[in-house]
This record gives sequence, structure tokens and C-alpha cells, in this order.
Amino acid sequence: MYYEVPGDRTQIKEAEKAARERELQDINNNDETGLLTETEDKRGKGSGII
Repeated sequence: MYYEVPGDRTQIKEAEKAARERELQDINNNDETGLLTETEDKRGKGSGII
């Protein structure tokens, strides 16, 4: 892959890392109060293996 400006790759990788960190925060801090009952489970299934 070619980049027009030196340093573009670093900026892209940092942006991807920050986005992944936000995604993991959302997954780990999900408030699932009331989603699990004796009759049903409405919690999300997570990202799983792709």
C-alpha cells in the first residue's frame, strides 16, 4: 500500500487502535440489568469468532 504523505500509516493505526479501545469499553461497560430472566435471555451475544 502506498501513502502520499509520510506518517499517514501511523495516523491510521492510531485511529484504528482508538476505535477498537472505544468498542471494547462499550462491550465491557454494557449495563445488562433486567435482560436476563428465568424465562428469557435478551443480552447481546458479543462479537464472537469471525
